[in-house]
Amino acid sequence: MNEENNALLEAISKRFKLLSDSNRLLVLSYLKNEEMNVTQIIDATGLKQANVSKILNFLAQEKVVGRRKEGNSVYYHIEDESIFELCSIVCENLQKSTANFAKLVSSENPFLNAS
Repeated sequence: MNEENNALLEAISKRFKLLSDSNRLLVLSYLKNEEMNVTQIIDATGLKQANVSKILNFLAQEKVVGRRKEGNSVYYHIEDESIFELCSIVCENLQKSTANFAKLVSSENPFLNAS
C-alpha cells in the first residue's frame, strides 16, 4: 500500500473511532436536535464535566461538532451530519441481525425449554 492509501485508512479509522464510545454517541444524540452549551449537555446526559469537555474537544478536533461563543458560554452544534448516516446504517443492520437472530431462536430450537 502507498502512503495515500495509508492516510485514507487512517482517516476512515478515526471516523469509526468517533462511534466507538457510547458517551460520545450520547452527546451527539443531544446535539442532533439542538445547539447546547457544556452545562446543558452535562444536565441532559448526566456525564461529568471533565468527560463532556474531553468528548467535545475530540469531536471538535475531528470537525464533527462546531463551537460558537456567546458571552461567557460556548455553544456546540453538529457540523458534520454524515455521522448520523453512519449511525443509521449500523442501527438498520442491528435491527436486521436481531430479527434474523429471533428467527433462529424460535420455539422449535432444541436448546429452548429443554426439560
